[in-house]
Amino acid sequence: IRASACRAGDAISVWVFGRRATQADAMPTNTAASTDARSTDFLLHDPALLAVPITPTQGLSLVAGTGGRGELLARLWDRYGGLLEALAERVGIEVAAAVAIVSVESGGRAFGDDGRLLVRFEPHVFARYLGTGRRREFDAHFRLQGRVPWEGHSFRAASDAPWRPFHGAQRTEWEALDIARRIDDDLALRSTSMGLAQVMGFNHARVGHRSPRSMFDALSSDVRYHLLAMFDFVRGAGRDSRAVDALRREDYVAFARTYNGSGHAGYYGALIEADVAAFRALRAPGAARTYTVVAGDTLSRIGRRFGVSVVALVRANAIEDPDLIRVGQRLTIPPS
Repeated sequence: IRASACRAGDAISVWVFGRRATQADAMPTNTAASTDARSTDFLLHDPALLAVPITPTQGLSLVAGTGGRGELLARLWDRYGGLLEALAERVGIEVAAAVAIVSVESGGRAFGDDGRLLVRFEPHVFARYLGTGRRREFDAHFRLQGRVPWEGHSFRAASDAPWRPFHGAQRTEWEALDIARRIDDDLALRSTSMGLAQVMGFNHARVGHRSPRSMFDALSSDVRYHLLAMFDFVRGAGRDSRAVDALRREDYVAFARTYNGSGHAGYYGALIEADVAAFRALRAPGAARTYTVVAGDTLSRIGRRFGVSVVALVRANAIEDPDLIRVGQRLTIPPS
């Protein structure tokens, strides 16, 4: 469900997949590369962050009794916890806040089912970049019919083809983007939000990339660059942004005010606060954890993942034969 738009300039928000934020309303007026006061201080350029393992040394997996949000947080941690922990330390925020931001603001998906980068092409932004001089090229393939600029988008591959909507499915999203790239590759990518954090292409310089294409290529290659872009965007043009300061003070409504806009600050702030509390509970000493066995698992492999012995796993789950576990079996993970 898409929230209503915030005023341009009211937030530093990214486009989040399936939800309206504010980047596309605050597009630059020209395509020249912007300067950034911390051009040598991007997280993207930090060798340690480029080398740290993305996955954590100890996973959480599915935690008993936590419900849907707890399971989502555990999955996010198991996928990205190593890098999120390093990012939290580098930015100076609690790791629970870093996980909650990814959970609330992105849902944790970076790539579609076909393995391609998640994208959302914004034809109203593309039209503004092309200008009136190239409007005929735009009108041959794209149509804007919504009550507001970011709605009512449709496209066609040829002048005699029927108009089709394209938001909501990555296959048609990519079809529309490919047509726009044939018209003007750079402007099409500037007009596209990309990846886990759905950063608009015209914000490439803000997150340390030379061009929209270089950002597109990096995000297409590795989820690491998605998380680095997200937190470079959160930091903004300085080491101590308002967003980071709010996170350090645990003022999640203030953070959401800078990230999502004042109109939705209370809603998103409450979601982040709840996920911070849930993640803290997951990592509390002695917290109950469970793990669902997948193909290829052994007790010794599961034990190494969670830092517990095979003997402890056998005792906690009353396993008669340590060499016999089945796919889909849920194991209790004792405290390490």
